[in-house]
Amino acid sequence: MTRTHNLLTSDNSDSHSESKVALVIGNSLYEKKPLRNPANDAADMASVLRTLAFDVQFSQDLKRNEMHDAISEYGKCLYGREVGLFYYAGHGIQAKGKNYLIPIDAQPKNEAQVTYQSMELSFLLQTLEEAKSRMNIIILDACRDNPYEQRFRSGSGRGLAGINAQTEAPIGTYIAYSTAPDTVAEDGDARNSPYTEALMKYIQVPGLQIESVFRRVRESVINKTNGRQIPWESSSLIGGDFYFIPSSNQGTVANSSLIFPSPYSLRSYPEVISDTQAKAMLRNHGFFDSGWNKRSSGIKHTYELKQDGRIVYDHITGLMWQQAGSVNPMSYSESKAYIVELNREENDGYTDWRLPTLEEAMSLMEAQPEIDKLHINPVFDRRQRWIWTADLANSEIAWFVHFVDGFCNRDKMNGGRCYVRAVRQG
Repeated sequence: MTRTHNLLTSDNSDSHSESKVALVIGNSLYEKKPLRNPANDAADMASVLRTLAFDVQFSQDLKRNEMHDAISEYGKCLYGREVGLFYYAGHGIQAKGKNYLIPIDAQPKNEAQVTYQSMELSFLLQTLEEAKSRMNIIILDACRDNPYEQRFRSGSGRGLAGINAQTEAPIGTYIAYSTAPDTVAEDGDARNSPYTEALMKYIQVPGLQIESVFRRVRESVINKTNGRQIPWESSSLIGGDFYFIPSSNQGTVANSSLIFPSPYSLRSYPEVISDTQAKAMLRNHGFFDSGWNKRSSGIKHTYELKQDGRIVYDHITGLMWQQAGSVNPMSYSESKAYIVELNREENDGYTDWRLPTLEEAMSLMEAQPEIDKLHINPVFDRRQRWIWTADLANSEIAWFVHFVDGFCNRDKMNGGRCYVRAVRQG
């Protein structure tokens, strides 16, 4: 199954997120030698990068033309930005000394066919050169076993060839491989590969320079694989030090205007949303939906109870939620009256409660059901099993979010009945 990709967009008006752009691709569904983890690796990496204020384009299981389009769009959105990050998980091989990322529809019968059935890494490097971004990070968890090796007469194709960032990539580039040149990385037995598991851990440690992050990743992978896999990097970075999460007295890039990443930003104003727009929103944000985006893992939240447990504050999105919400389901007009009453009574000291937008409500969706088999964190009251949103499908239909079955859907404003969980900006 191919996941479509959309032009990188963000509702975050903060200059820090606008300055950091990422393209994340995970290819798993190969006809020959499918891989279990790349889809998980990419989805989880996209979620982590969003919490670090990157504007993320996330795609899974792409064909060659789709990979080409995704990289091209990434280059357009990267133009003139501060930092670009490209992450790829899946099959990656070398043929005749050149590196190729393998789309899911590639079926080369020999090395010559690799050149037009796969995506040569040099296309990415050329795209970055033209984008003129200040700094580029390339992360390749892609040196997994070559499924076509027996078809290659030269015996090449085992792992990726090394790229010298100082001579073969734009100045200001940091290239990180999950394993050393000409060797193979492990897919892993857990949800994530050993490399991506370590990477997600250490890029979230405040105050680590990028070189320190990948040094710790290397140590972790070497230990976990008993020395079978040794991550490797090449750098042409110049200027200040880069931090994925700076300490309180550091900027993201030293001597630049970037500062500590702001919270993950979601649209707060209501809109009329079509099915196509809803699907694009789910994929762009990486929200789990059991029908339209079931392979995503959703956002990793950090919740805090306030006001004696009546309010749940989400440190990742910056949203403040009712812990319980309405006791009974109600029509859409009744839900609006419920919000008016909350604000009239200055509920918990606030007068700006509102219905959440579809993307705000879907940000609560958990991929794995929790207590009572609901796809929402147990910190929330369990009675609000489906809730209205402020977004409409048309003049008579409104969107709601269903935490029992884990999806978003539409219902009539007059005939439908849902619970309410009010939200406000924290």
